Amino acid sequence: MSQPHLNDMEIIYRHTVDRGIPLLGFSRAAALEALAAGRDLRHLVLTTPA
Repeated sequence: MSQPHLNDMEIIYRHTVDRGIPLLGFSRAAALEALAAGRDLRHLVLTTPA
C-alpha cells in the first residue's frame, strides 16, 4: 500500500474503509484522486503531509 498506483485501490477500500478500518499515513495524492473519482472515504483516511 505504500505504492497505491501499483494496487487495485478499490479492493483495498472495500476491505478497509467500507468495513470501518482506517488507513493511516496514506498518500495524499491517492486520497484526493479517490475523492475526485467520487469514492467516499468515510473520513477514515489519514494522509501524510504534502
